[in-house]
Amino acid sequence: MALLLSTDELAPLIDMSRALEVIEAAFVEQGQGLAVFHGQFALPMTKERNRDESGALTGGRMRVTSGGLLGAGKVGLQTSAASVGSGAGVALLFDCNDGLVAVMGSAYGNLRAGATVAIAAKHLAREDATTVGLIGSGRNSMGLVQGITAVRNVSSIKVYSRSEENRRSFAERAGRAVGMELETVDEARKAVEGSDVVLVATNAHEPVFDPAWLTKGAFVGSLGRITELDRGLFTAADVLVVGSHEQERTRYYNLYEPIPLDEMVAEGKLSADKALELGDIVVGKVPGRRGPDDLTVFHESQGGFGGVALAAAGYEEARSRGLGIEVNL
Repeated sequence: MALLLSTDELAPLIDMSRALEVIEAAFVEQGQGLAVFHGQFALPMTKERNRDESGALTGGRMRVTSGGLLGAGKVGLQTSAASVGSGAGVALLFDCNDGLVAVMGSAYGNLRAGATVAIAAKHLAREDATTVGLIGSGRNSMGLVQGITAVRNVSSIKVYSRSEENRRSFAERAGRAVGMELETVDEARKAVEGSDVVLVATNAHEPVFDPAWLTKGAFVGSLGRITELDRGLFTAADVLVVGSHEQERTRYYNLYEPIPLDEMVAEGKLSADKALELGDIVVGKVPGRRGPDDLTVFHESQGGFGGVALAAAGYEEARSRGLGIEVNL
């Protein structure tokens, strides 16, 4: 028997505070060698496999992300139909001993992304970081704001995105969500300069800010395409961290997307061991920030085990509340 759970049932069960606990525990498992995952992939859903100028599929595609946590005994996958309808997805959760335990709406994608960057900030940003610059006002940006304000005593947030209407609307919504006023700015540089923490969430194929604008000792957290970051940032970073080495090498919907870290290693511009995994930082295998002037950089790799961790937490909470429908598949 498996529990059938809708997105509407699941969404209220996990808030940012709980998500931070769950995601940090997942990265502890990664640091202990207990997280498993496979690179993401996408299947075309149209006969015409058109691509944009960067090579990305422009038609409908089914995206699949998978992973597991062997310590928690849960594995699973999430799939969604990107560019088709709402793009809403479904998750399958398996117990390592009992098999399929839940068929679930995909309720925690944005929460996972924001919580992951926030856990990175917890371990990599200066303890006294108070000022935040945010580039991007799309669907993942709310989680970034909620996450960073949960792990640092934030006094100000400046928001930039290309659309003035979008950034103003986002600033109002996010301000209500976290109980503080967000400032909108009309240039990326204004968001970056003077900020202790710089958060980036875009779909940009080109760098969205110049590393020269950064304040000494800043933390940069990115969860969009890695191409949104200037390659000079990777060489300049005192500490460079990714969510997953394997996921960073996966072009899950764009066969022509650059893989900057691997390419820079092949070109001799970056040492092969410079990019650390967040799990190793969280468990203390390797140090994170070593001094107040360190430039620390994190790219969120969309690793599937974080999604499984949140799905498992939502499933357990739903069971305790008697939610969902038992189905025999």
